Amino acid sequence: MKTSDLEIQGNNDNEIIEKEYPIIPSYKKDNIPLVFACNDKYAAFTVAAIKSILYISSDRYNYDIVVLFSELSTESKFKISNSIKQNKNTKLRFFDVSKHLENYKFMLPQLEHVSMETYYRLLIPSIFSNYAKVIWLDSDIIVKKDISELYKVDIQSNFIAGCTDIGWRLQYNENRRSQIYAASTLKLSKHSNYFQAGVLVFNIGEINKKFKKEDILEAATKHNYQFADQDILNMLFNGNVYYLDINWNICSNVYEVIYTDDTNIYLPQELRALYKEAHKNPYIIHYAGGVKPWDDISMDFAHEFWKFYSA
Repeated sequence: MKTSDLEIQGNNDNEIIEKEYPIIPSYKKDNIPLVFACNDKYAAFTVAAIKSILYISSDRYNYDIVVLFSELSTESKFKISNSIKQNKNTKLRFFDVSKHLENYKFMLPQLEHVSMETYYRLLIPSIFSNYAKVIWLDSDIIVKKDISELYKVDIQSNFIAGCTDIGWRLQYNENRRSQIYAASTLKLSKHSNYFQAGVLVFNIGEINKKFKKEDILEAATKHNYQFADQDILNMLFNGNVYYLDINWNICSNVYEVIYTDDTNIYLPQELRALYKEAHKNPYIIHYAGGVKPWDDISMDFAHEFWKFYSA
């Protein structure tokens, strides 16, 4: 990439604001593209996530990290960019999405842990149209397996790859309103098709064959979705999803019901068994839900977060 295409901020050579649109891959081969979105509140947690990725990364691959933002302080960018300073096979850039969303107004669900940044992943197919596939990661994750292994999964001609959402399945089974919502608003062919959006692989070419950026963003403005853009992705990509091994997204918000509520009739036993087996060997730990390890050090897998947050 030409230096003229980039704006270097301050004295930190790692802190690069990407100006080119659509983005060009950082490496010509063996490129593993990873996308985050964050604000100042989540900057330190994004650092922990990136450190965990690079700790278990392979020398065979190059890691191309892009952080989407609209409001992110210089201090936060400095912290995030410093997380890669020991890795020669990693580049990190920041991309300001503000002008791409200025004509759209999204509604946030009444969930304290959900911020406007969650909608930024709806821009991935357009921003990364020069890529074949892109991995999206929420900032509240810790990676335990080389992320290149996820990139190498053949998701065929599906639009997206993700893990089944056990929390959603439980909510659907015990709540009539969720059943109506899934059928009338999301129009899911099967409620069990619903995937969790914290760890995703976007099949860029296949998505862009069918959807324009405007189509996706317009859909996002038409309803006050229960789970924001996660619902939108499930609605749009229904029937064209590759389901990953659940090890790739072990969500902490279902831990309690899995392990302490054996009598819950709304959680299918096969899902309980699936989670318990994957929990023994998580590839990615996802601190989904309102409780986070920086708030509760006793929660499931909190120690894994603190290994990297305090590093």
